[in-house]
Amino acid sequence: MRKHQCSACRPFDAPSGPNTNAIQIFDDIEIRHLGANQDLRDATSERRQIQIDFSGHKGIYKVIVLGDRIRAGGQFHATLNPATFSYYNKFHSYVSPGTSLSDQASCEEAIVVGNYIYDHSWTDQSGRNYNIRAQGEPGGRWLGSSEGPTQDGRLGVDMMAPGEICFAAYSAGTWYSRLPSSFVQGGNGYYGIQNSTSAAVPLVAGVIALMLELDPDLKPLEIEEILKSACKSDFHTGPVPNASWGHGKLDALRAIEKVKLSVGVDEQYQLDDDFVLFPNPVLNEIHLWESKGSHRFSYEVFDQMGHMRMAGEGGSPSGAIPIRLDQLEPGIFWIRIHSREGFVIKRFVKS
Repeated sequence: MRKHQCSACRPFDAPSGPNTNAIQIFDDIEIRHLGANQDLRDATSERRQIQIDFSGHKGIYKVIVLGDRIRAGGQFHATLNPATFSYYNKFHSYVSPGTSLSDQASCEEAIVVGNYIYDHSWTDQSGRNYNIRAQGEPGGRWLGSSEGPTQDGRLGVDMMAPGEICFAAYSAGTWYSRLPSSFVQGGNGYYGIQNSTSAAVPLVAGVIALMLELDPDLKPLEIEEILKSACKSDFHTGPVPNASWGHGKLDALRAIEKVKLSVGVDEQYQLDDDFVLFPNPVLNEIHLWESKGSHRFSYEVFDQMGHMRMAGEGGSPSGAIPIRLDQLEPGIFWIRIHSREGFVIKRFVKS
C-alpha cells in the first residue's frame, strides 16, 4: 500500500484558547481542533480534542501531534473509526489497547455496553450469502468495540452483549431497511441484520424492559447492578471485571431470574388467573375483574420509565371495578395488583 501525499501536509495552529476552535477543510482532509470548552460532545474533562476526517485516496497517512506545553501526566489518545474502504484500517505505530470510549460512554451513570461476535455470516432474502471477516472470532470481542478504562481511571465498559451479526425487526424508512442485502432470508421482509453496538445496546435495553415489566419499582442503579451480577465469563473474556469486557457477557435469562426472585415469582403466578383486565387496548376506562369476587385489592399503574402514575383500591361482590385512565397519555403501561394472597403485574395499551 502506497503512502499518500495529501494537500494538508503542514503544521496547523491550535485554538487560541478554551473557547475557540481551529477548523480547516481541504479537498481530502478535514481538521477540527477544538478548545476545551468547544468539545464535540460537551465533555467537562478540560481536554483538547482534534477530529480528523480523511476523504482522500486509500493509503497510509501519518499524523504528528506536538504539544507546546504538556502538564505532568498529560497524554495523547487516538482512536480510529471503521473506514469506508475496508475493515482493515489500523494504526501502524504507537498502538496500545484501551482508553477508546467516547465521551458519552464515559458518563458516570451510563450503562455502557460493548459487543462481541455471534456470527460472521447471513443469507439475504434473495438467497445470496454474505460473510464479514477480519473483525474477530465468534464469541470474541468485536474489534471495533471500544475499551476502557476511562481517562479518569474507571472501568468504563459495564458488560458485553451479542452484536455482530444479529437479526432484528426493521422499521420502514430506516437506514438498514433501504439495503436489500440487509434483509435476512425467511424474515418475510420484516427482519434483517443488525451490527456492532447498534445491535448490542438495543438488546440490553430489551432485557431492561423485561426487568421493569416484572418490577416497575427498579431504580437505574439497581438495574445496572443486576445486569452486572448476571454476566458470565468464558475463555474469551478471561477473568472479569476487566476494561475490555466489563463484568463479562450478559446472561439475559439470569438477569430476569434475579428480578423474579426479588419480587416473589411464586406469588405472582399464584394470582395470575385471579385477575382479568379488559378491554385491552383501552381508550379511557379499563375494567379490573377479580374472579373470586370477595377480596379487597389495591393497584398501581406505571409507565415505561417505571414511574407510578396512578394508584387505587377496589373489590366488590360483582368482582369488577372500572378504572378511569383520562390522566394517562396513549402508550404502554403496567398495572401491579396486590391482594392479601400476593400480587400480579399485567400490561395494557392505552390507545
